[in-house]
Amino acid sequence: MATCEPYRYPEVTPTMLACLSEAVQSAFGLSLDGNQGTATAMGTTLSWDYQPDLQQLTIICSAKPIFLSCDAIYAHLGNMLRKCKP
Repeated sequence: MATCEPYRYPEVTPTMLACLSEAVQSAFGLSLDGNQGTATAMGTTLSWDYQPDLQQLTIICSAKPIFLSCDAIYAHLGNMLRKCKP
């Protein structure tokens, strides 16, 4: 399984990160707790680094099912984040 390139989401507030964490947990069983970490579920592994001072979230998908593209994963996460905007 190939690793996806890192993807950066700008303008992510701490509240949005908490909302995203809940959405990802509910939808995929991945727990994005804390500002940094790695989580694996259903054949997908995500690593993240949140920089609250810059309000920037960087995610790297290092493992995924073959039928999912990196773009599809990052787009879906971006859609989840947009739903978390106040």
